[in-house]
Amino acid sequence: MGYAQQALPGDSGRILVQTPRVRAAGMFRHAPGAPPGKSSVVIRPILCVNAQVAAHCCVTTCARRIKKIYRRDAEVIYPPVDTAKFRCESKKEDFYLTASRFVPYKKIDLIAEAFSKMPDKKLVIIGEGTDEDKIKAKCNKNVKMINYKKVDDLAEYMKRARAFVFAAEEDFGISVIEALSCGTPVIALNKGGTAETIIDGKYGIHFSEQTTEDIVNAVSRFEKSEKTFDPQMLSDYAKRFDRSIFEEKIRAFIINKCDEFFKK
Repeated sequence: MGYAQQALPGDSGRILVQTPRVRAAGMFRHAPGAPPGKSSVVIRPILCVNAQVAAHCCVTTCARRIKKIYRRDAEVIYPPVDTAKFRCESKKEDFYLTASRFVPYKKIDLIAEAFSKMPDKKLVIIGEGTDEDKIKAKCNKNVKMINYKKVDDLAEYMKRARAFVFAAEEDFGISVIEALSCGTPVIALNKGGTAETIIDGKYGIHFSEQTTEDIVNAVSRFEKSEKTFDPQMLSDYAKRFDRSIFEEKIRAFIINKCDEFFKK
């Protein structure tokens, strides 16, 4: 039995899988971007095959939610990160960085407010979105806002930053791994994906709550231990989340689950 896998154009979050057995069973739909007349199954973060749920999720916290709600075990497969585009740099400059869409749950305004209370520390904010005016209102002179940047430009800022600051409660947090790939430590919320991907004191610094006080304290802790972070070690760790690893694991997962289903 042959299997083929490819990413759909313009949609890195989907996987197009084509198999003779899937086509024969009629368990497919034509996916946007798929070749005309080709049978396909679109695999999303939860893969459903004829009501038999075979789930993959991005971190252990997601697996626990799936177990609680669907009462099914889930295998953790981390999302793909293009680490090759974010190369390691050991020479850092005197500024902190955060980059994100400007939407409420990302808490960029909280980061801006925290750094406005630390006028001796520079913060660069990259992004755009509906919260832009709200964030601007929290910025002091030491906080600089920059419009959305393409990947290459973003990588340049990530390489040079002392640390990347991340205050959102995300299932994973791809930008965090991109920063690590650049050899840049991460100051992150100890909830969601970053509670798992960032080990406090090894790959960055955790803070417990989404408050300005916690962020200020975390920055202070970081500066006391800044010299202990090895950029190359951080970059090597980030490679565990590389796209090639994701493709290998998701391919094996899909093939295994299809085989299990069709053998029933």
